[in-house]
Amino acid sequence: MGDEYSSDRDIQKTVLSILDRLNNTLVNWNNEVFEPVGKVNMVSSRKANQLIDSIISIGKTADKKGYQSIPEMFFKARKKLLEDDTGDRNNGVCAVVRIKIVQDLAITREAFTAKLEIENMD
Repeated sequence: MGDEYSSDRDIQKTVLSILDRLNNTLVNWNNEVFEPVGKVNMVSSRKANQLIDSIISIGKTADKKGYQSIPEMFFKARKKLLEDDTGDRNNGVCAVVRIKIVQDLAITREAFTAKLEIENMD
C-alpha cells in the first residue's frame, strides 16, 4: 500500500504543477506577456502556436486519408506496423552471388594466369 500512496502523491504533484503552469500562462497572456522571461513557469505563445499549427496540419492529413480523427490514423498505422513486423521473416529476398577474379601474375621470369570463382550454392 505504501507504493500506491507514493504513486498517488506523485500524480497529484504532477497535476498541480501542470495546473499551476496553465494558470500562470493564462494570467501572463491576459497581461500581454507572451514569452517566458527568466524562470517564469509559463507556456511560450510562439511554441503553443507552432504546436497548434502542427496539430491542424496532421488533422488535415488524417482527413485527406479518410480518417475520422488523428488518433484513428495513429492507431491504424500502429496496428499495421505491428502486423508487418510479425509477418513471416523467411520471405526475404535470397540472392545468388558470384564473384569472378581474373589475375595475370608475373614472378621473376615465370608468368601464369589465375582464376578464382566463388559461388553460393544455397
